[in-house]
Amino acid sequence: MSYVTNIPVSGQTLGGSRDQIRTNFQVLNTTIAENHVAMNAANAGKHEFTEMVAQAGDDTTQIQTGIITHYAQQVGGITEWFFQREGTGDVVGPSFQMSKGDPVVAASGQSFLPGGIIVQWGPFNWNSASTTTNNFFSAFPTAVFKVYLSLTILPITSVICVAGLAISLSQFQVNTRISSGSSSASPGGVYWAIGN
Repeated sequence: MSYVTNIPVSGQTLGGSRDQIRTNFQVLNTTIAENHVAMNAANAGKHEFTEMVAQAGDDTTQIQTGIITHYAQQVGGITEWFFQREGTGDVVGPSFQMSKGDPVVAASGQSFLPGGIIVQWGPFNWNSASTTTNNFFSAFPTAVFKVYLSLTILPITSVICVAGLAISLSQFQVNTRISSGSSSASPGGVYWAIGN
């Protein structure tokens, strides 16, 4: 069953196009009900969910004020969700990526924040006598903005200074100094890294 355009044609009676008109109404009813509550049901016309077809690129036509859009786009072979703000004057509104792959929710993992920020976390090793190199959960695609460290030593019997520094998109260094006391506990800690 498919929608038939331009009916009734010039000179065609309403009775002669009745079956085509019925078919068109059935197609419209089926199409409108896709991802929506059906027309004759309670809450008719409301969305059940939104399903978007992947676009070839950002919308370069959205310049109207008072209108925002969201759309799907292929990124690395995966369809992701994007949001576009309203435009002003003749300027197209900016687009922001809202999703990126699946988050990894575990002791070591990562998540994506809308707008392009990636957050990673996990354990790291350190040594009080030298600088140690640790790997991020996965390599950041573009840049590492900051690495935050927290030591996991109990009991606390010394004053320890620790600093993290990204040395590549996939690794960071841990510099540790014990300014008083000593540490006999197994060295370890947790890192948080922010990048994109």
